[in-house]
Amino acid sequence: RASQDEDVLDTWFSNEEYQEAGATIVSTKEVWQQSDVLVKVTEPMMHPDLGVDELSLLRKDQIYISLLSPTNEDFITPLKECGATAMSLECVPRISRATKKWTYSVPRQELLGTGQL
Repeated sequence: RASQDEDVLDTWFSNEEYQEAGATIVSTKEVWQQSDVLVKVTEPMMHPDLGVDELSLLRKDQIYISLLSPTNEDFITPLKECGATAMSLECVPRISRATKKWTYSVPRQELLGTGQL
């Protein structure tokens, strides 16, 4: 699913191109309400369009994957309270191409797909 707001998508593709490829375009609120899995490459925040903290939109049966700063109680406490399953992208192990060693630090540009190949 994709948000109906093309600014939210921040992409090179129009809504029409997404629809031609089989996507269903829905409102931002519907994305949060209807998705089983939500993946973000930024930390949870006050949602600019909906005017609420994104973590308050999560349901117990959802999976939320994001930059969560696992030591930040401002994120962890609401996640515990809502009961959603969460995974912090900072804790996903990966192998650094530069050092050939395992690391848990994931540069944001890699998550966004803007890192150099």
